[in-house]
Amino acid sequence: MDSRHKNTKRDMIVLPIIFIVLLMSVAYSFAESVATAVQQAPTQGGMTGKCICSSSQLHEQPNIAEIKKAAEQGNMEAQRKLGLKYFNGNGLPEDYQKAVEWYQKAAEQGDEMAQWFLGGMYDEGKGVNQNINQALFWYAKAAEQGSSRAQFRLGEIFAEGNGVPKNDMVAYSWYSLAANQGDMIALKKRDSVGEKIPPEQLIQAKSLSASLQAKIDDKKK
Repeated sequence: MDSRHKNTKRDMIVLPIIFIVLLMSVAYSFAESVATAVQQAPTQGGMTGKCICSSSQLHEQPNIAEIKKAAEQGNMEAQRKLGLKYFNGNGLPEDYQKAVEWYQKAAEQGDEMAQWFLGGMYDEGKGVNQNINQALFWYAKAAEQGSSRAQFRLGEIFAEGNGVPKNDMVAYSWYSLAANQGDMIALKKRDSVGEKIPPEQLIQAKSLSASLQAKIDDKKK
């Protein structure tokens, strides 16, 4: 067995453990605040799959120089906007690597939307090597702040086993959080996954979902 196969086998064992720890940590440790723009965004359209660029910002035409200046001074909203402009080639040359660079800066400051975008870049391998570990990390950061899109995507990843071992309990928990925000697709998928889970495990999945939801609600107060 070559080293690549050994690493893959190792990741398949270690990744679920790492992510379960991360999932549980959401119930006890949260980032700075929920981004208002994402809270108010509709959840019924365009949130399935690896959406990493859907935003009303695509139609904004602010002064690029002003955005760059603010981004370089550490403004996380400007950093996220600058990354989005590089991603879409909107007023700047299309450059996925620079998009990742600016998303990263905003995401590390706690910008929920930037965390969602950055997770998508790692999910699809745009501007960076495809890395499911990093995608999960940044999706979870956004999800713990209340991003229904990130919650839904995490549900998809574990329901389908996309680069990770399939885990219906984890999928159910994330789908539940998105469903709690009114996403009917997440609700249907949650119920579909729930039918596959043994009763005792379903109780645990519901308990985890309730705990996570309570922490998210407390943070919004």
